[in-house]
Amino acid sequence: SSGINAEWPLRPGKNYYNDITLNNLALINSLKEQVEEMKKKEERNEKHMSEIQAENKRLKEPLEKAKAEVTDLKKQLANYQKDKQSLQSAKARLKVQEQDLKALQWEHEVLEQRFKQVQQERDDLYNKFVSAIHEVQQKAGFKNLLLEKKLLALADVLKKKKVPTATLR
Repeated sequence: SSGINAEWPLRPGKNYYNDITLNNLALINSLKEQVEEMKKKEERNEKHMSEIQAENKRLKEPLEKAKAEVTDLKKQLANYQKDKQSLQSAKARLKVQEQDLKALQWEHEVLEQRFKQVQQERDDLYNKFVSAIHEVQQKAGFKNLLLEKKLLALADVLKKKKVPTATLR
């Protein structure tokens, strides 16, 4: 019993230290669990990070290709806009030239008709001229015939009167 009595004054201190030790052990275990959980979380995060890096690496090449394609398409669009402007300009020039052509065709048609009219007038004048010449030739031939007959008749009269024809000339 003296042993019990001898321990008695140490009991409250011992219990206190036992409580502290138990609390510390519980804290240490809790911290160990937290450290373990954090290590697991870190491993998961590192794994997740490496997956993201791998995904980034995998997506980098298609992204670069897409960027290059966008650049190319922008150039094509710029060229398309230039070509479109050139086409509009060419269409406008074509329209003006078509209008000029129509005007020239109309003028050509008018000149063609005038030319045919002038040709017809020329042909009519030529035919009148030829007719007039024939008429004059016929009249002249007829007058010559009459004059010849008169001359023959006069020569007859003179023969009967015995006048030499040499004096008539």
